Amino acid sequence: MKKILVVFLSAVLFFTAVSIPCGAEYAISEPVILISGFMSSPLFENIGSESEHKVWGPLKEDIESKICFKDIRLITAALIRGDRKEAGEIIADTVNDTLSPLRCNEYGEPVTSARQFANNPAKTNIASMLSGDDIRYLYEIPFCKYLNKSTDGGNIFCFEYDSRLDAVKNAEELRKYIHDILEYTGQKKVRIFTLSYGGLIAVTYLSLYGEEGLVSRLIMSVPALGGTDLPDRILRGKVDLNLREIVTFAETASGSDTLFSSWFDKSDETALSEIAGYACKNIDSTVKYWGSIWCLCSNDKYEKLKKDILGDGVKKEFIENIDYVHKTVIPNVGNILRHYQSRGVKTAILCGTGTALALGGRANGDLILPAAGVSGAVTADAGGSLGENYKCRGTVCSSPSHSHLSPDKSVDASTCYLPENTWFVSRHFHGQYNYENYTRNLVTELLLGDEINDIYSSPEFPQFHYTQNSYRSIEIDFDGSNQGFVGTRSDGSVSITNLTEHDRIKVYKITVNGEKIASPAFSSFIDPGETHGFEYDNPKLKEGEVLTVNIYYIRIFSLHPFRNNEFKVTVSHYG
Repeated sequence: MKKILVVFLSAVLFFTAVSIPCGAEYAISEPVILISGFMSSPLFENIGSESEHKVWGPLKEDIESKICFKDIRLITAALIRGDRKEAGEIIADTVNDTLSPLRCNEYGEPVTSARQFANNPAKTNIASMLSGDDIRYLYEIPFCKYLNKSTDGGNIFCFEYDSRLDAVKNAEELRKYIHDILEYTGQKKVRIFTLSYGGLIAVTYLSLYGEEGLVSRLIMSVPALGGTDLPDRILRGKVDLNLREIVTFAETASGSDTLFSSWFDKSDETALSEIAGYACKNIDSTVKYWGSIWCLCSNDKYEKLKKDILGDGVKKEFIENIDYVHKTVIPNVGNILRHYQSRGVKTAILCGTGTALALGGRANGDLILPAAGVSGAVTADAGGSLGENYKCRGTVCSSPSHSHLSPDKSVDASTCYLPENTWFVSRHFHGQYNYENYTRNLVTELLLGDEINDIYSSPEFPQFHYTQNSYRSIEIDFDGSNQGFVGTRSDGSVSITNLTEHDRIKVYKITVNGEKIASPAFSSFIDPGETHGFEYDNPKLKEGEVLTVNIYYIRIFSLHPFRNNEFKVTVSHYG
């Protein structure tokens, strides 16, 4: 049964949906450019003609069309027989067939006619794309619809780019697009919002062309500024799946209430890791000449992987471009960002923490990218701590009045590229900024508003926060303290907020380090969006101590009603 369930859940990863709230109104004159993540821009053969054919697209229906149920039956049969190698090879064949129109040659150049929608400002503003047939070329559609309600969608532009190409080539295209938009709008500067690989493209653009002074804001959600070890693991077939977190990612993205992740144990991860390893070994020839794969590789893996996988015969320009990213851009991200910040570019980073990476290792991140590379911070391993007596290194911010250590002591933000302009959200998964009010409101205000300039601008947006994704069900705060902290003096109650959209919550026990501090068995229900406070006797606490707080509750009408959420909070005398 579990083997069949594994196959089913691999398909679940593709099916996501989000709700779109009505946003606030912002009136801005500067045009905004959206640069989405890796493989977000849809690609077509014979684009614009009667024979136009989509060969890659991020929409659910596009992925559904690629799923071959014959292959699923074959994979299931192989799993039942225990033949993991065959199952992996079938998966590889399916992936290779899907990606075959996207092949590149040894020069890093596409070998088919597949390409993205042309970057014409008159056609790639979201008001135009959302109102007609061109919506098929659009990406990040839920966020685009939200922005279209929040401000003038005719002034929001989507940069369409070929995700197979390296960051240098895409930065060149971005430069041209910026000039075209400024000519089209009559403005002097643009604002840029990026996701993931889009962040690396934007910083590469600054490195090459930033002195033109055409950018006024750069707001980045989980930018791929330091790379990841995923390319190394994929190209070498070295996979150690973090299955529970992968399934949790799918559940949070789909708004699911299934909690399938709790059904898996280490034996499931071992089996699927072996299957995935066989699959990766058989798809490397399809993707190994994508310049983006090499730009996204972490610096510590890059040189050896390049030597082992690429070999001879690769075009000089291809190597020069990916070398530029690894030798000029990535090692100097902090200097590049601080330089342009000093010249008036409002810059901010949103970073997810608390999750190990999908294909293995203990790096603290958002399932796809390590937090250290996204932000420049020093981090403990996922789920770990830097130590009870850890002191911030202060290599970028050494002000004694600034506290850049996360409440659970897992992140030292004093070493960040931008310590005063980087926000961390624990258990925030990669790319899910539009899936919860907190992160969506933060990036929207940073991009369109004027109220938030740094991490001190608003108590509503502290540097460190827990995710508010409805999948997590609840959020906690101790009265009298900032989120993630419990005071030794004033705190005498804990506030619990129901994050769900439809279900009522009933809390029946609260523990700290395993000891019960409250047992509100007869408390009233907490309706969606509401907050209730629960009294407790403030115990004697040690300054700097990290506490484990567990909230036991019932989620009414849920498929899995009995829940237990764990939070880490730090004792502080200021409370």
